[in-house]
This record gives sequence, C-alpha cells and structure tokens, in this order.
Amino acid sequence: MSDIRINCIVQGRRGVQSVAILITDGQSSTNTQSVVAEAALAHAACIKVFAIGASQFVNRDELQLISSTPRLYYHQWWTVGNLASLPSIVSVVATELCRPDYGTLTYTSCIKNMVF
Repeated sequence: MSDIRINCIVQGRRGVQSVAILITDGQSSTNTQSVVAEAALAHAACIKVFAIGASQFVNRDELQLISSTPRLYYHQWWTVGNLASLPSIVSVVATELCRPDYGTLTYTSCIKNMVF
C-alpha cells in the first residue's frame, strides 16, 4: 500500500483522480493494522482504492478496510475464486471505475479508453 500511495502522489497528474486497484491472492504478509493504516493515508491523499481478492484465502475484512468509502461489496471491493477468474469481473470493475464521481468525463469515453 505504501508503494501505491507514494507512486500516486509522485507520479499522479494534477487535476486527475488517482485510482489504485489492489489485487491479492491472500492476506497481507505484514499485519492487517499496518496495511489498513497505509490505506487510510492513501484515502487521505485522495486516492480512490479498489481491492480485489483472488483466492479462498483472502481476508475479506482486510479488503473492505483497504477499499475507499463507502466500502460496498461489488462496488469498491470484490472477491473471485482465483486469479484466472479475474476476467469475470472486468466489466463490473470498469463500470465502477468509470463512475462520474471518480473524475472521468463520460462513462462511454472512459470504457472506450480502458486497457485490460
């Protein structure tokens, strides 16, 4: 999380919403408290964080706490069975990323310009 936050702050473009998508196949290798604290710093830096868990071993509570508010399942955080299942949620994630409140001009132009 700290790398995401630092990269968004250093390399982010002025006037453009910074968005991070964290994909994990487990729970944090440090501890949940430190990851959640880093996520809070990212949120404070106005970085929208989306979290995706891709295994049966993910810590759902951790995913929810990492994601940006309002932290709704299937809006700011998702789970799939494994990494190979990620394509099954691409359109749902794209829809959430292209919501007008995340700084995009229009939903249609946002979807057209996405690269997967």
